[in-house]
Amino acid sequence: MVKKWLTINIGGLFIVLCVFSLGLLFIQKGDAVLWLNTHHTPVLNHLNHFITRIVEFPMIALILIGAAMYRYSLSIVILISYCITGVFVQMLKKLVFNEERRPFHFYKHDSLNLVEGIEMITHNSFPSGHTAVGFAIAISLAAYLDTKLTYLLCVMLALLVGCSRIYLVLHFYQDVVVGAWIGSLIAIAVQHLFKSSQYSKAWYHQGILSKLKA
Repeated sequence: MVKKWLTINIGGLFIVLCVFSLGLLFIQKGDAVLWLNTHHTPVLNHLNHFITRIVEFPMIALILIGAAMYRYSLSIVILISYCITGVFVQMLKKLVFNEERRPFHFYKHDSLNLVEGIEMITHNSFPSGHTAVGFAIAISLAAYLDTKLTYLLCVMLALLVGCSRIYLVLHFYQDVVVGAWIGSLIAIAVQHLFKSSQYSKAWYHQGILSKLKA
């Protein structure tokens, strides 16, 4: 199942990421933030507030439990991809790009439309951790569920997480694009690692539901 996804849909993922990256050629730093900020509505405010929380605790815990219901291996792969992505992004933020400021640092004196309940941060902008984690989880799910519909839905949801970070004035477009690449590549690497390990324990390929049925 994982092999089929890696050989068929990996090209589609890279096409999506490359198209997403093309915006770097045309969108100046801050343009996307300011443009989206002029299109705030109460409905979009609530929607983006919810979407950005999908990759935060306790939603992550719910995703892991849901994955374990289906297959323990899926839950393990998601957890490892999530942890590696999170640690790697934090290292980049604090050790390499620690001087990168968030949009609010530059536009806090402007008349921005801010979303209630979202804490405005001014530091550690690059890359977007939420986007990276969102893609890591989405690609892990898409690889295991292995249908065109779930692949499309997972990638679209990950893209929405990235867009929500721009909408909420928390990241620049550039932060989100790089975060998407990081999360995707780490998820693919973890998939390859587990596929090549050929772990054969019976419980690994089962889930909570299969245990209950037995």
